[in-house]
Amino acid sequence: HWMKRGFDALEIQAPETGLFGGDAPNLADICLIPQLYNARRFGMDLVDYPKLLRIDAECAALEAFKKSTPEMAKEMA
Repeated sequence: HWMKRGFDALEIQAPETGLFGGDAPNLADICLIPQLYNARRFGMDLVDYPKLLRIDAECAALEAFKKSTPEMAKEMA
């Protein structure tokens, strides 16, 4: 319920291209990615959020995001 409300609002505000921070991630992008991760973990259908999914994919291609996934943290423990 709360995730849907948040994603609904963010999808409206999300840019058509690039990240919330433009060419480089900003705090909104950094906070969005773990929320999308948790939404997937809980089985939430994200089909209604194409702009958020595009931002997620763009961030996933960045080395800093690759190094900060929960899977990577488990490997480093």
